Amino acid sequence: MNKAPAIGIDIGTCDCCAAVFQNGNVDIIPNNLELITPSYVSFTDKERFIGKEAKNKINRNSTNTIIDAKRLIGCRFLNENIQENMKFWPFKLIKDQNSDRPKIQVNFQKKEKQLYAEEILGMILQKIKKSAREFLGKEVKEAVITVPNFFNDLQRRCIKDAGILAGFNILRIISDPSAAALTYGLNHKENKDIAIIDIGGGHLSVSVMGIEDDLYEVKSVNGNIHLGGEDFTNKLVDYCIKEFQNKNAIKIDIRENPKAFQRIKTECEKAKIALSSASKVNIDIENIIEDKDLLVVVTREKFEELCMDLFKQCIPPIKKAIEEAKINKNQIEDIVLIGGSTQIPKIQSMIKEYFGGKNLNTQLHYKEAVACGAAIQAAVMTNTKDENIEKFILLDVTPFSLGIETIGGVMNVIIPRNSTIPCKKTQIFSTDYDYQNSFIAEIYEGERQLTKDNYKLGTLKLEGITPMPKGKPEIEVTINIDANSIICVEILERSTRRENKMDIINDRERLGTLIIGEKIMELEDFDKIELEKEKAKINFDIYCYGIKEILNNQKIKNNISGNEISQIKNKLDELLNWRNNYPIATPEEYQSKKNEFINNTYSIMKKIYENNGEII
Repeated sequence: MNKAPAIGIDIGTCDCCAAVFQNGNVDIIPNNLELITPSYVSFTDKERFIGKEAKNKINRNSTNTIIDAKRLIGCRFLNENIQENMKFWPFKLIKDQNSDRPKIQVNFQKKEKQLYAEEILGMILQKIKKSAREFLGKEVKEAVITVPNFFNDLQRRCIKDAGILAGFNILRIISDPSAAALTYGLNHKENKDIAIIDIGGGHLSVSVMGIEDDLYEVKSVNGNIHLGGEDFTNKLVDYCIKEFQNKNAIKIDIRENPKAFQRIKTECEKAKIALSSASKVNIDIENIIEDKDLLVVVTREKFEELCMDLFKQCIPPIKKAIEEAKINKNQIEDIVLIGGSTQIPKIQSMIKEYFGGKNLNTQLHYKEAVACGAAIQAAVMTNTKDENIEKFILLDVTPFSLGIETIGGVMNVIIPRNSTIPCKKTQIFSTDYDYQNSFIAEIYEGERQLTKDNYKLGTLKLEGITPMPKGKPEIEVTINIDANSIICVEILERSTRRENKMDIINDRERLGTLIIGEKIMELEDFDKIELEKEKAKINFDIYCYGIKEILNNQKIKNNISGNEISQIKNKLDELLNWRNNYPIATPEEYQSKKNEFINNTYSIMKKIYENNGEII
């Protein structure tokens, strides 16, 4: 194979993971030896950091470190969930001047920048793309990306835009549980109905699936795109702030101090994870504000009490998904858990209780299963020859109903939610007034009875129809959804065969082709900074290992003492240890450390040069 294989990518609210199917196996693509890439981007006066390096900076550089960007995708600034989450985000969110979209404001290289969520995710995907190139030794161009199954059309297209910004050709967007089902099916060949429950950092997704031989058919989906581990952490943050203020009688709102607030959130995140295995934890932060310490003891019982209202919200989507699959919960043969928040004992016990005590399947790696499934789908779509997967067929469903507005603003559903895609359905409509010569179809997505409560996808108008009394013309409205969830709407007037059609693109709330082109160039500028870092790192390594070679030269050993060689070796070891501990140092830091080494070893190195003519 001359070109690199297509990869699978799970873009999580808190963490990302990428994988590739090759040689009959799925391999996780490492990022600087880490298998998981935190979904963090941090900006400083000098450079940009992505992943673990950015996460490590959040306490010191909180207002310029971006988290939870996925929660902003395809949302309006005034969305109530966005407004609530803003209380817990350290960075500044503003409203786009030209639309109702949120933009993230940061300071980078001493300049103010405003970024869309797609740009932040594009940067993370760019980092993954680079890691894939290093891992596979080839430029990676194709990918399958996963999203929560309850993401709407706009959110899916925005995720695709983020992939385009990073330089990927996105083969397909599939849901997280569907991807996990492919991972599950690689080692489970029995025909059965399963429920896959994915509770991650930002979203809850439930899919009921039927597996029959190599056919993976989604029967129903449900979920909550504003319920996940971040919400549980935020409950703990609120509790700690109240406890601190009550104990110290301080009226100052810690939220007004971004660094102090972020320190609390960081420790609460750690505590939440620890409480999955420990019965209690201490959240202990020195000098949090006004020279006062924060010390809060949190038991698992207290954490469960704080989050119980949210935990209870996890069950209705599971119940709804099973009802809409038209099966009994007792027919579910395997309950597969993925996502970090499914590790919380109380959530596991509530799910187990709902299923009548049936054992839960936690065998899939909760952080890697989705990426592995996306990699399998990528391999299938690129015709990878492997007997274990080449016959795999994934049939997904549409997560929302699609229809048009009729008299009184009523939503007339043409394609019901949970319809298997690809699908195509037609309904006959007519005119509302006498002698109309045009017909307008307002296309909506959603489950509410009135269109004003649903999401408008677009408008399609057919002109030049034969004027007749109202109710006489027969007008076909067809909605077609292909395997990639691209929606096409067509209007046909039967008597004249006059027609009009369009693909739903949602350009008005996306970046648009021209803006994407501009943003790609901006990301390339960021890449130049990364390239300079790489060059500095390589030159630093060449220098260090050049010194090592000189010290091993027998001629050198004959002309300077063993003590002098030991001095240089010790300083060189210090230099290499520093380099291993700070793999993402700036070019200036590499040069500074090199100068420090030269100054500390100058007299001995000078002696080597004078006696042997070696130039260092």
